[in-house]
Order: sequence, then structure tokens, then C-alpha cells
Amino acid sequence: MLKPLYAFLTFCLLLVPPPALAAGSCPKADGAAHAAREAGHRLLQLFDARAEDSLYDLSAPEREAIGAYKRALGEAIDAQLACSGEKVGAAVLKRTLAAALNVTAQPALPKDIAASPDQLLIEVERSAAPRPLILVRAGFGIPCGDDNLLAGYAWNSGRWQRVLHWQSSDYQEVSGAYGDGFSFAALPGGQVVVAYGTPWCTSNWSHFRAAVIAPANGTAGQRVLFQMDADYFRDENIRLKKRPDGFELRAPVLSHDPGVLFRPGIFRYRVHGETVQRVQPAATNGRGFVDEWLGLDDVLARAWSDPAAADTALRARQRLQTRFGLTDGSFFVGYGPVRACAGGTNRYQVEMEIAKFSYSGESDPPPENWYASIRQEQNGFTMLGLSATPDAACRGSDLSVKLNK
Repeated sequence: MLKPLYAFLTFCLLLVPPPALAAGSCPKADGAAHAAREAGHRLLQLFDARAEDSLYDLSAPEREAIGAYKRALGEAIDAQLACSGEKVGAAVLKRTLAAALNVTAQPALPKDIAASPDQLLIEVERSAAPRPLILVRAGFGIPCGDDNLLAGYAWNSGRWQRVLHWQSSDYQEVSGAYGDGFSFAALPGGQVVVAYGTPWCTSNWSHFRAAVIAPANGTAGQRVLFQMDADYFRDENIRLKKRPDGFELRAPVLSHDPGVLFRPGIFRYRVHGETVQRVQPAATNGRGFVDEWLGLDDVLARAWSDPAAADTALRARQRLQTRFGLTDGSFFVGYGPVRACAGGTNRYQVEMEIAKFSYSGESDPPPENWYASIRQEQNGFTMLGLSATPDAACRGSDLSVKLNK
């Protein structure tokens, strides 16, 4: 079924570069772009010959060809930047690279098995502070998804020097690629954030990852300041938003409530120098906050708790961790009513039934009812307490509809 498509794509890859580029003023860039096109053609031939029932496993020749193509793309970008002046704009550089690499305009890389190396996507971003920085993303299709590399360049000694390079290492399964939605941004402090999902062929659930990188500067090499990962629902791409003090990621994440399956996940981080700190909001409603708080590390769980109640709440959570497997995620939470409480502003109680996951369907230990007391803040929630008995002050009507908006 894919043979006619691959035949057409092969023809596209063999197209010669535009006359203006063929007779361009940068022979090294022209030669590097030609080598990248050839590397893409070799990879496409291997994908064209792969068995119809091949999904996520990659052969040794395919793995080698993917690595060669990424190296060739990186060298082509390097060569073009070596021929670019200090004032080169992002739009001009993108057009130049796209023309040299025969990029066909596309809104996004597809998430299906028909993806192929000629479905190349080039993105360029230029940042001015605290020093001129150019970021170039090159992404190409692989079976069941895409793979990407990110290269960063700073102006130094009269030329653009590469100060950042981010790509996957060799991978045997398509899940090793940095794809399934790849985004990046230069932060105000000069750091760079990247976020990407995990390609897969047979499931809508997978992993997404993010990293904050300090580009090389002087004698100091590129450094990774922070990394995180989480499960997500692949029907939506991870959304990255740059903020004045850091960045925010949003993606559908796994809910511990099997009746909900997934919920909106918010991962907001404050970045200051080499410190990356997660801050609220972490969820769109009270139930989501409790769901997130149950799985946090102790330091962050304490930071998001009322100081007067933190010790008691964490001890209660430790009991649940021991009894129901909160640390390894082998637990279910059935969320019940969310009720307003007297004696405090914006104070609520979230009822829940906690059970241990069991393949046999039998719960051992038996499920237990627990109650989380929370306070809604201007920008999130605070954990006030975790108890096996309901608070008599929380007798208001069920507000779960309101809090789940």
C-alpha cells in the first residue's frame, strides 16, 4: 500500500536544488546540503524496503542510516550558519535551509507509518538576550512518528559558533526518537527548554520529556540543568509556553481515577540561573491537585502544603504509600464529592476511595475512604490535611462540577 507513495517521495528527494542555490556563494553549504539530501534518500530507500508488518522495531541498517541522516543535517545547518552574517534573520535562514534541503511546506509532521525522511520540517528562532542566539530545529518522519535535532548558535569572534546540540542517541525502537511533537524556546536568562513526546505505533499512551539546557559559553560546555518526564495521552501534542520567569508545559496526563482516565496536566517551572523549580498551578481543579499531590516527591508535597499541617499530611500520605503502593503508581483513586467547608475562605474537602491495583480484580488490602482538605489559592491549591475521617465542617453541596470546569 505504501509503495506508490514511497516511489513518489523518492522522486522528490532526487530533485536538484534551485538554480540560485546551485550557483550559490557558499560551496561548503551547498555541498553539505547535497550530502544531507543523499543521506535522506538512503534512509528513504531502507524504509521503502521494510516489511509491511514492521512497526516499532528498526533494523541495524535503518538505525545506522537515521544516525547518518541526523549527522548530515547537523553538518548542513553548521555550514549554512558559517556562511551567514551577524544580522541574519530567522525567516531568511529558514527559507535558505528549506530551499537547500528541498523542504516541502507542511504544517506538522504526521503521526503515522507513512511518515518518511523527505517530510522534513525546519524551524528557526532567533533570541537577542542575554546574547544573540539562533536555534534551528530539523525534524523528519520515521515509521509511526518523527525524529528531531536542535542546534543552537551564538555569535562569537566574527562567526556563528555552535553552542548547543540536542538529539537522541541510537535507538532500536521508534520510542527512542525525540518526536511526537517537538517544541523549544530560548528563555530570558539564556537557557533553552526543549519538550517532546515518544513515538509509538500501537498505543495512545506514551511518555513525554522536557529538558532545560545551558548552551556552551566560553570554556564551559553545554550543560543539562534539568530534566523531567511524565506519561501523557498522545492524541494531543505537548504544549510549551515561554513565561517571563520560566516556562509551562501542558498535556493530558494519566489520572489515578479509572473513571476519568486522563486529566489536564500543568507543569509550570520558574527558572533562575541554574535553578529550575516547579511551581503551581499543577492542575485545573481541586481533584486534579489532590491527584498530583499524592504522587509528588516529599519536598514538593511539603512545599504545596500548609506549614502547620504538613507533617501530619505527609505522615498520612506515607501510610497510604506503604499500604496501597502510591510510590510505584499501583493504586486507584475513585474521587467522590467536593464539598465547601465552614471556618475558612475557599476551603474544600475532596472525598476519595483509594484501592490497590490488582490484575485479579481482588483488592488486598480492601479499599479505604479518605478525605483531602484543600484551600484554593489565587494560582493553585494548598493541601491542608489528609484524613481517614471526614471533617464535620465540610457539609456543603457537592461542588465537583464547579471545580472541574
